[in-house]
Amino acid sequence: MLDPVKWTFDTNQIGPDEHELIYVAKIDDPWKVYSQFTSDDGPVPTEITYESGNIEKIGDGIEQGDKKEGFDKMFGVDVIAFTSKKSFVIKHKVRITDMSKPVTGYLTFMTCNNETCLPPTDVDFKFTFKTNNTVKEKQRNPDGKVSDPKITSPVT
Repeated sequence: MLDPVKWTFDTNQIGPDEHELIYVAKIDDPWKVYSQFTSDDGPVPTEITYESGNIEKIGDGIEQGDKKEGFDKMFGVDVIAFTSKKSFVIKHKVRITDMSKPVTGYLTFMTCNNETCLPPTDVDFKFTFKTNNTVKEKQRNPDGKVSDPKITSPVT
């Protein structure tokens, strides 16, 4: 079975409850993967579906990679695709409402080369969150001075 696209997943904490979820596709030459923003009239656009209820999307995902836009003879419409020259990366900014629970879901994508396409494929993902960040809370002492004690709040 052909498997010309391999997905990996990562996360980057950007605030106390905000994360950037990162989806990376390594694409074999001469295959390509279609953008989230390509027309529905052609190939199946890449789509990220969150199944868990502890996530709020902040805007649309940002795409990076070797982006090609234009008319595709195979589909007869304009498409947006990413080629094998660079990894195709989608970064979604999200708010996690309960970090004790994982964020789960699946990514749907379609890949084609110059001669054929593979059927749309779903790839499951699961993000778990841990942080050892120190939360600082300013307090006023009885003598009127402000202290800045460290309160450690690990989140699993």
